[in-house]
Amino acid sequence: MLKNALAGILLPILLQSQAATQHGPKPTDVDSVARVEIIAFESKGRFLGPPNVSIFESADHENLASRFRDGVATGIPYGVYRIEARLPAYFSDVRYLRVYQAKVTVVLGLRFGEELPQVPPSLGGRITGLSAPLGRIFVKLIGVYENVAVESEISSDGSFELGGLSPGRFLLLVVGEKGVVASRALTIPYTGPPLEIEVKDDHP
Repeated sequence: MLKNALAGILLPILLQSQAATQHGPKPTDVDSVARVEIIAFESKGRFLGPPNVSIFESADHENLASRFRDGVATGIPYGVYRIEARLPAYFSDVRYLRVYQAKVTVVLGLRFGEELPQVPPSLGGRITGLSAPLGRIFVKLIGVYENVAVESEISSDGSFELGGLSPGRFLLLVVGEKGVVASRALTIPYTGPPLEIEVKDDHP
C-alpha cells in the first residue's frame, strides 16, 4: 500500500518535470539573441563615442531603439534591422544591419552638419594596366567610416570620374569579375598628384 501511495505522489511530479523539459526554453532560444553595441566616428576619423539611436526597426516594424543605453542593447533577437542614429551638430546615418551572432558591433560614420557646396567635390583619375574588357570592370569609392558608396565606369582611355562626394576618408577600389584588382586609400577633397592606379597582372 505504501508503495502504491508513493507511486501516486511521485508519478505526477515526474510527469510535470518531463513536460517542463520538453516545453521549456531550448538552447537555440537563448542563443538567438544578441548584445548590440553602436559607436560613431566622424567621417574624417575622429572618434565620437556612442550616438543617440532613434530607430532600430525589425523586419516586422518593431522599433527597439528604447533598449539602447550608452550605445548598448541586450536581448536583441536575430534578424535584419534598419538603424538610424545621430549626435548634435551631425547629420544622422541610416543603414541596414544583420544581427546573427552573440555580440555585434556597429560603426556609424557621422558627417558634421555643414552645408555642402552647390557643386560637391568630385574625383577623377586614370586606371592603367587593364586587361579585362571594358564594361566588366569599374571603379567604386566607399567610405571608411561613413555609409556611402559611389561607382563609375572606366572609359576607353582608362579615365574615370566620381561626382557628388562629401569630405571624409575613403577606399577607392578597382573591381572586376575576379573581385578587387587594385585599391587606394585617400581623403576627399583629394589634393595629391594626378590620381593614377595600376592594375597588375599578378593581382589576385
